[in-house]
Amino acid sequence: MWGSRAWHTLVIVDPAGNVVGGMSGEGFYPVFKPVIESLISEFDARRVLDRTPLDLKGEKEGLAQTVLYFPGNMLDGGGKELFADRV
Repeated sequence: MWGSRAWHTLVIVDPAGNVVGGMSGEGFYPVFKPVIESLISEFDARRVLDRTPLDLKGEKEGLAQTVLYFPGNMLDGGGKELFADRV
Protein backbone atom coordinates (compact mmCIF):
# COMPACT_ATOMS: atom_id res chain seq x y z
CA MET A 1 0.00 0.00 0.00
CA TRP A 2 1.24 3.51 -0.78
CA GLY A 3 4.19 2.07 -2.67
CA SER A 4 5.66 0.04 0.18
CA ARG A 5 8.14 -2.54 -0.95
CA ALA A 6 9.63 -3.68 2.36
CA TRP A 7 8.80 -4.48 5.94
CA HIS A 8 8.93 -2.12 7.95
CA THR A 9 7.60 0.74 5.87
CA LEU A 10 6.10 3.81 7.50
CA VAL A 11 4.28 6.48 5.55
CA ILE A 12 3.32 9.93 6.81
CA VAL A 13 -0.16 10.95 5.71
CA ASP A 14 -1.22 14.52 6.53
CA PRO A 15 -4.67 15.41 7.91
CA ALA A 16 -5.81 16.24 4.37
CA GLY A 17 -5.01 12.68 3.30
CA ASN A 18 -1.88 13.45 1.28
CA VAL A 19 1.18 11.22 1.50
CA VAL A 20 4.01 13.56 2.48
CA GLY A 21 6.82 11.08 3.07
CA GLY A 22 7.81 7.54 3.79
CA MET A 23 10.75 5.29 4.52
CA SER A 24 11.50 1.59 4.70
CA GLY A 25 13.67 -0.04 7.31
CA GLU A 26 14.11 0.95 10.94
CA GLY A 27 15.36 3.86 12.97
CA PHE A 28 13.82 6.69 11.00
CA TYR A 29 12.05 8.46 13.87
CA PRO A 30 14.71 11.24 13.89
CA VAL A 31 13.85 11.91 10.22
CA PHE A 32 10.09 11.75 10.76
CA LYS A 33 9.95 13.85 13.94
CA PRO A 34 10.55 17.29 12.34
CA VAL A 35 8.19 16.46 9.48
CA ILE A 36 5.42 15.51 11.92
CA GLU A 37 6.10 18.63 14.03
CA SER A 38 5.90 20.79 10.90
CA LEU A 39 2.60 19.20 9.85
CA ILE A 40 1.15 19.75 13.32
CA SER A 41 2.13 23.43 13.21
CA GLU A 42 0.80 23.90 9.69
CA PHE A 43 -2.57 22.24 10.29
CA ASP A 44 -2.96 23.86 13.72
CA ALA A 45 -2.44 27.27 12.08
CA ARG A 46 -5.19 26.44 9.59
CA ARG A 47 -7.40 25.36 12.52
CA VAL A 48 -8.18 22.06 10.83
CA LEU A 49 -6.34 19.73 13.19
CA ASP A 50 -8.74 17.84 15.44
CA ARG A 51 -7.05 17.48 18.83
CA THR A 52 -9.87 15.50 20.42
CA PRO A 53 -8.25 12.64 22.36
CA LEU A 54 -8.87 9.25 20.80
CA ASP A 55 -10.62 6.68 22.95
CA LEU A 56 -8.20 3.87 22.18
CA LYS A 57 -8.22 0.55 23.96
CA GLY A 58 -5.70 -2.23 23.98
CA GLU A 59 -6.38 -5.09 21.63
CA LYS A 60 -7.20 -7.44 24.51
CA GLU A 61 -9.51 -5.05 26.38
CA GLY A 62 -13.17 -5.93 26.40
CA LEU A 63 -12.79 -9.38 24.84
CA ALA A 64 -14.41 -12.42 26.40
CA GLN A 65 -11.93 -14.69 28.20
CA THR A 66 -12.59 -17.72 25.99
CA VAL A 67 -10.42 -20.72 25.17
CA LEU A 68 -9.19 -19.01 22.01
CA TYR A 69 -8.59 -15.67 23.76
CA PHE A 70 -5.41 -14.43 22.08
CA PRO A 71 -3.85 -17.80 21.33
CA GLY A 72 -0.13 -17.91 20.78
CA ASN A 73 -0.17 -21.19 18.88
CA MET A 74 -2.83 -23.41 17.37
CA LEU A 75 -2.72 -27.17 17.01
CA ASP A 76 -5.19 -29.30 15.11
CA GLY A 77 -5.75 -32.49 17.08
CA GLY A 78 -6.51 -34.71 14.10
CA GLY A 79 -9.44 -32.76 12.72
CA LYS A 80 -11.71 -33.25 15.74
CA GLU A 81 -10.07 -31.02 18.32
CA LEU A 82 -8.45 -27.64 18.32
CA PHE A 83 -5.88 -26.69 20.93
CA ALA A 84 -4.56 -23.24 21.74
CA ASP A 85 -2.16 -21.84 24.28
CA ARG A 86 -2.61 -18.37 25.70
CA VAL A 87 -0.08 -15.59 25.47
